Amino acid sequence: LRAGVDVVLKAGFALDDDDGAAVLLAERHRGVGDAIDNAFQVCPCGRPVPTARAPDALKEAADLLLEGVPVLSPLAWSLSYRYPVHTISPKNQPSQPPSDPTYIIVYRDRKYKVGFIELNPVSARLVELIKDDNNVTGGKLLETIAGELKHPDPEVVVKGGLEIMETMREKDVLLGVKKME
Repeated sequence: LRAGVDVVLKAGFALDDDDGAAVLLAERHRGVGDAIDNAFQVCPCGRPVPTARAPDALKEAADLLLEGVPVLSPLAWSLSYRYPVHTISPKNQPSQPPSDPTYIIVYRDRKYKVGFIELNPVSARLVELIKDDNNVTGGKLLETIAGELKHPDPEVVVKGGLEIMETMREKDVLLGVKKME
């Protein structure tokens, strides 16, 4: 990592090696994260965070996540890094990036708490498809991923993807679903 990262780490941020974007070490050092969250109102990727709460959404049944079009919160950012930025600390500063990229969703929930979810490549692809907002149901998105993976049992992908979407909905990363246009 570049020189100067120690100063940034003391403030609760780490520098991405590619573009220098600041990334909140999400709740790694709980008090530091809360203080930064309250003081700076900055997205972990360096963009201003809207100060409004995420819109209230009705808690739909799980099957609606498959039948409706999933809606990503405007207070959620899908990020990819060469380093596992969420684990970097003064005692853990990797000298080489891992072979696989690190995928993270950083979000602000309805209670103004900043959190993150580490994603695997398949979950990151799901978020990418949701983010594209092509008016496609959650079920069709998961079937698309199963096809891309050439998975022998697409229902396994759909079931696992539904669990991921449920987790994202519980954490206010997904606000719910909308009807197809």
